[in-house]
Amino acid sequence: MAGAELKSGLETDKAKMLLILIELLFAVRFKTTLPDKNFVCILLEIVTKIRCPAILLEKLGIMSEVSFLRIVMDGIPPLSDKRLIIKDLIFEKVQVRLYQPKTSTTGQRRGVLYFHGGVGRFGSIRKSCIYCNLLFRYDHVETLLFLCRYRLAPEYPYPTQFQDCLTATIHFMKTAQDYGVDPARIIVCGDSSGGTLTAAVAQQLCP
Repeated sequence: MAGAELKSGLETDKAKMLLILIELLFAVRFKTTLPDKNFVCILLEIVTKIRCPAILLEKLGIMSEVSFLRIVMDGIPPLSDKRLIIKDLIFEKVQVRLYQPKTSTTGQRRGVLYFHGGVGRFGSIRKSCIYCNLLFRYDHVETLLFLCRYRLAPEYPYPTQFQDCLTATIHFMKTAQDYGVDPARIIVCGDSSGGTLTAAVAQQLCP
């Protein structure tokens, strides 16, 4: 009887501790200060002003709103890195850009296949150059980076984006050694919706 009471008491204590932890998490979450109101207003104004010319150009028949927003969101690409060799490749009809360090290595390298974000409508290899430069700032030898240029909506509705990423991944896994990449050291990743595509590809390949 005493043992049962002790067990019940321990379970009650655990439940109380769990509730306390949940309360602390909510307290931290909701007491976090919001961004400066003026900054948010300025940001909203910028976004609104950018859309105005986009809508106007579409009404004039010059270019679609999506095309204009893509140009603006891509911004100015960073200067090319003299430490890298950049090549445009085709993985089973999917365009891929390779970033390869000029520094030689005796063994096989790590291979990273990267999917950019942009909800399947925006984003590009050009914009992803920023991430490439950050990666190679800390890793000059060990990594080959492959950026996947999957087709975008609305020109190519979903699941075209997923299919392109899956096709590129399978091709890369089959031909990794052709690029000096260790098949056991392949990384598939992405930012924002590119991360969602990564998860979808992983689930398809490893259900």
